[in-house]
Amino acid sequence: MWVFAGGTDKGVQRRHNEDNHRINAAAGLCLVADGMGGTQAGDVAAELCTSVIEAFVLETRKGITGPLPYPPDPRVPPEANRLCMGIRIANARVYEQGHRIAAQAGMGTTIAALLLDGEVAHIAHVGDSRVYRARAGRVECLTRDHSKLNALIDQGKMSASQAYDPRDKKALAVAVGSDPDVLPTLRLERTQRGDLFLLCTDGLTDLVSDRKIGELILEERTRADGRPLDLERLCKALIDRANFKGGDDNITVVLAELR
Repeated sequence: MWVFAGGTDKGVQRRHNEDNHRINAAAGLCLVADGMGGTQAGDVAAELCTSVIEAFVLETRKGITGPLPYPPDPRVPPEANRLCMGIRIANARVYEQGHRIAAQAGMGTTIAALLLDGEVAHIAHVGDSRVYRARAGRVECLTRDHSKLNALIDQGKMSASQAYDPRDKKALAVAVGSDPDVLPTLRLERTQRGDLFLLCTDGLTDLVSDRKIGELILEERTRADGRPLDLERLCKALIDRANFKGGDDNITVVLAELR
């Protein structure tokens, strides 16, 4: 049985929240988005992105959608195609709306997505919102940020050990709405009982290290002492830790645990 929880906070230093998250337990769908461009309606982009993805997943499963705008990838399972296509359609909507409405010009968003299908977890992301998995006392990041720094490394123009402009570490190479078509990075993971997936925005990961995230999860599991993990409490602990460390951005976390 999968159990879900989510939480969001504007942080200590921000006046409003441009993050958005959705949990559709029946569909096994979790989404986290971090809107960009405070004056360019980042919150609009994030909400539009998650709503389009959720609607596409639900409608296509019911068979009530029209012709698909993109050809499916024969190399990946149907649910992975469903998730990928939903993100591409959301990207087109955000891009089009940002070019049509002057007040929303330049808006964009990240997306981190989890779609559960039996014993398989389909993971997709664009930008620097992340997906982690806690298993057997170990926490692993399952996504790699689409930053300009990582793009330079991939192109062979810089090594990870070289000095770099700090702005490249945070600047995104790609985001939902940045281009007419954006391909998300897909990953498939087999699930095991006890797996805990964490989806989050960079408001958490910029301030709380992977090691500390793992410690907080372990602390809550130790506190549970054999009882079911209190996912709502863990959400709050993660958000509180980011705020304690400065809370300079919106913070959103979503948890999914297989019991």
